[in-house]
Amino acid sequence: MPLDAAPSHDVKILMGDFNAQIGPDRTGFKNVMGKEAMGRCTDNGERLLSMCSSNELKVGGSIMDCAVEVDGSLVNVVIGARVGE
Repeated sequence: MPLDAAPSHDVKILMGDFNAQIGPDRTGFKNVMGKEAMGRCTDNGERLLSMCSSNELKVGGSIMDCAVEVDGSLVNVVIGARVGE
């Protein structure tokens, strides 16, 4: 199901190993990420930020430290509740 097809009152949670680092630079993405991001932004990080921005989602691991290790890989949490709906 596409993200925009989900009812607007639902909270969307997208979890997975996106192989992405978003880095601490929030320029152009303050609506998507918080101040807890680390590392250097990679190509996959830019894709993740763009996808989140297009779908009004937040990168949970940048708002608070909530990355989870699963089978040796860090899993990022992307959360979203559409603002104003």
